[in-house]
Amino acid sequence: MKQRSVEIRNTGKGNVISRPSHVCYALTIDLAEDRHFLDSLHQEARALAERVSAEQANTAQIRSPDILYLDCLSGCLAEQASVIWLNTALKEGVASRPPADSARNQIDLLLGASSKTIEVRSSFVRNGLEFALFQKERDSGRQYIDILGPYQNPSYKASERYKDYYLRVLFPGVKQKCASLLATEGYTFYITGGATKEMMQSDDFSYIKDLSPREGEVLAAGNYRVIPLGQSLDSDQFLAAVKTENRLWENGL
Repeated sequence: MKQRSVEIRNTGKGNVISRPSHVCYALTIDLAEDRHFLDSLHQEARALAERVSAEQANTAQIRSPDILYLDCLSGCLAEQASVIWLNTALKEGVASRPPADSARNQIDLLLGASSKTIEVRSSFVRNGLEFALFQKERDSGRQYIDILGPYQNPSYKASERYKDYYLRVLFPGVKQKCASLLATEGYTFYITGGATKEMMQSDDFSYIKDLSPREGEVLAAGNYRVIPLGQSLDSDQFLAAVKTENRLWENGL
């Protein structure tokens, strides 16, 4: 995939936040060069969908086979793209994907020998990247798209552990057309950046948001810790945070 850093500017159109711009990492499909990569991606997504289908049979979280496959396809692509980005921008081999021996594996990526965890979440944005980065709801003043953190229960301890880092990947378009989008020459998707564990734990950056599966963001309804994209680290800031926290430029991880 072709890779480049792009700065998306806030044009001020619509009901937008005050952030003037957001640096993202763009990845563009090259059908000739990426043929083997895409074939392998589809194979992995089919295998993962089979495991998820078997595991969800005993739960109430049932997705149709088509949606399940598309979720697995976009999720696998988001993780692989994040590995490519981190290894290109930081240091070859610094990021890896642990073996997924279960469809419930929640550790998406590992960072170097320190084994720090990175959770990767992806979404489709039918209204485009600029909308996702800068637009907010008129009534609540909250942004539509967030960095998604762990499930929270206000009455008890969090039912999910915090990861060390969170990454967000956005796919322009609609989920139902994911397979055809990936077969389109020049299709581009974006890593927007993310957040650290400390940011996700801090009320200065994050808040608790009620989410449901019908919105396509989560599998189970409930309260989740989230950071609005406007409060998150863009891709350059995320890389700088990882370098600083892990002293990567001195002795690696």
